[in-house]
Amino acid sequence: MDDDRNATQIPILKLLHDMKSHWDSIYYMINCLRTLRQALDCFFQAPAHKDIADRKLNEVDWQILKDLEVILEVPHSFQQSVSSESMLTLSCIMPIFETFIIQWEHLSM
Repeated sequence: MDDDRNATQIPILKLLHDMKSHWDSIYYMINCLRTLRQALDCFFQAPAHKDIADRKLNEVDWQILKDLEVILEVPHSFQQSVSSESMLTLSCIMPIFETFIIQWEHLSM
C-alpha cells in the first residue's frame, strides 16, 4: 500500500541465485531486489518481523545497489549483444566491445 492506502502492484518474480556460469546473475539479483523494494519495506514494517527490522536496507544501501546495477548493466548489455549473435566474427565483436569500453569509461568520470 502507498501512503494513501492504495494497493500497489508488485510483479511476481522467480527466486534468483548466483551462478558462476552466468556472468550477469548478480545484475539480475540486484535488479530483482530493487524491483521488490516496496514489498521488502512492507515486510520489515510488519509487527511480526520487528525482531529483524534492523536488517532493513537504508537509503544509502539502496543507492549503492542502484549504482551497482548501473555499473553491471554495461557488461550485461555486452553479454546480451554477444550471445545474440549466432556466428561471432572479429568485425562483429569489435564494435560491440568498443561500445562496452566507452560506456565503462563514461561511468568512471
